[in-house]
Amino acid sequence: MGKKNKHNPNTPRPLPTSGTPSSPSGDQSSKPVPLPPTSPLPSLLEDNLLILLIYAAVLRMLIKQSAKDITSPTFFSDSRRETCDALLKITMLTVIFSFILSLKLRKRLEYYRKKQPDFMSRFMSCMSYLPVLSVVASFAFCFFMTLFSNPEAVQTSRTVFKTQMLTPKECKEIIKMASRAKMDWTTDRHPAVPTVDMNIEEAFQEKDKKQLTEIFDFRLSPFIEKTLGVPRRAVRADDAFIVKYSAVEKGGQTGLKPHTDEAYFSVNILLSDDFEGGGTRFYQRELEPLDDYNSTIPSYDLSPPIGNAFLHRSRILHEGIPISKGERYILVLFMHIDQFDYETKESFKLHPFSTWLNVGYMESWFNERYQGLKAELIENESTQSLHHKYLRTIFYTLMYSTRLFSDFIGKTHPGGKFIEIMDSEKTGEAGANWWQGQHMRLNEFGDRVRNEHTCAANSAKFTNRGAEDIFK
Repeated sequence: MGKKNKHNPNTPRPLPTSGTPSSPSGDQSSKPVPLPPTSPLPSLLEDNLLILLIYAAVLRMLIKQSAKDITSPTFFSDSRRETCDALLKITMLTVIFSFILSLKLRKRLEYYRKKQPDFMSRFMSCMSYLPVLSVVASFAFCFFMTLFSNPEAVQTSRTVFKTQMLTPKECKEIIKMASRAKMDWTTDRHPAVPTVDMNIEEAFQEKDKKQLTEIFDFRLSPFIEKTLGVPRRAVRADDAFIVKYSAVEKGGQTGLKPHTDEAYFSVNILLSDDFEGGGTRFYQRELEPLDDYNSTIPSYDLSPPIGNAFLHRSRILHEGIPISKGERYILVLFMHIDQFDYETKESFKLHPFSTWLNVGYMESWFNERYQGLKAELIENESTQSLHHKYLRTIFYTLMYSTRLFSDFIGKTHPGGKFIEIMDSEKTGEAGANWWQGQHMRLNEFGDRVRNEHTCAANSAKFTNRGAEDIFK
């Protein structure tokens, strides 16, 4: 018989492997089993804080922009630079957050793949994509909100600007020009919203138009540049005319019902002050039908002194307040912004924030296309195709959407914002195209889509349909 080994109490026993519990049978050969990780649901909820950072960055930028004043000499350069910087910051934040969340998403999906593929596991796998999708959606919303809420759009979409344009002596001289004009007053030029007026290009004498051109080049051109940020060469008068409101003549026109103008922006200059009542009322929002508008719509009245000019986007709803005594004369210009010179096809190189990224500009651009297709329907109703009807619907929807967005971001300024034109800005260089190219339309390539026509009253049905638009 062999010797029986006795256990020595001083001999140390081998310790079990870390993380490996000893089995009752004493088998130490089983592989280590990792501890189950905690559920990633708490971290899923914490990821939403990254989305809030994007919103905070946009909110800070918008608050900073709202304090800007367009009367500042460096308004356009500063606002364009800051908007581009804000867009760059939003993009960088989104890229960083998307990278972080994609790494977390990978770990979450690995965790749920190892679990039993039950309903809850599949549900949580789908929920794991939410932070990434939320960041992408937040980026799209904040990016385009910042892009189309740039200071130029906010300041120009619904603001009325005013400045002193003419002296009382010059105003009286312009009224005398109208009295010796080659044509008489007419109400046939604007069928949608008739006014007693005469077109300057057709009716005024050449020497009178030359005098007006010098005044507009010296004073009106810099006024347009300071309010809209577009070079004077890119501006063309689509219609320039004198309007007469009279409470003296029997059956004379004393006011004008609420309407919008078919132009990119409008300029009004008061030429007389021997009347009572009158003025212009601007509404923040349009209401249909306009003949039965609600007086609770935000509005304000503007009654400028003689020689005072005010400029506004043509799509702002406004009306001529009736006069009760005397006669009221105003000089009106419906202005168009061209991308190209229609003769040389030279690009004016307009800044995107003044054109395609400006909701005020886009609102007029969409309306121009819609009105053009509507005029074609009236003149060629028998040859209209279904394609044209779809296009009209698309452009009307886009025009209406940009109008609502302009109302949303725009701000009313009771009394208008006064813009002072300094002597150093009155260069006298060739300004806008004041008399040539009226009632002509160009497409985005500089090609004429509607030729220039005469503005005579007997040709009005071909030239000026819908020059003032009233929604029905």
